[in-house]
Amino acid sequence: MSKSHRREVIQPFHIRRYLANQGGVPVGHFSVLTEMTLLLIAPLENFGYELPESLWPDISSGSMFARFLRTEHGVETDQMPTYVHTFEDSRKPVQPKAYPEWLLPHFRRYFREVWLPTRAVDYFEERDPHALPSLQLLMARLAA
Repeated sequence: MSKSHRREVIQPFHIRRYLANQGGVPVGHFSVLTEMTLLLIAPLENFGYELPESLWPDISSGSMFARFLRTEHGVETDQMPTYVHTFEDSRKPVQPKAYPEWLLPHFRRYFREVWLPTRAVDYFEERDPHALPSLQLLMARLAA
């Protein structure tokens, strides 16, 4: 299809945020944003819920994951590299942690067994209850 015939697709905010920042994550590492995009944000979109710009579940999950690594696995998260995370608006860039890929199975298990069942419902109930039907579908799918 030629350029003139391409339809402009407006991507949801959090997908744009992921695309703008995933290239800054060091090779051999992953970001909580990347994983939350794959495990939470995209599935919720697929179930019909678009995460508003005002919600940042990756921040909530990232803090909990760092604690999980320290308490459950004795991993010192202060030694993890960081990457520059930019925003579309005038917010200053931040430097979240980039986790080595060998921790990826730990993150996915933590997401499924800790964050999703113990924090997700409260997180969305407090901030946007419209997410709950889609969240329940996701939780049911992951529990199967």
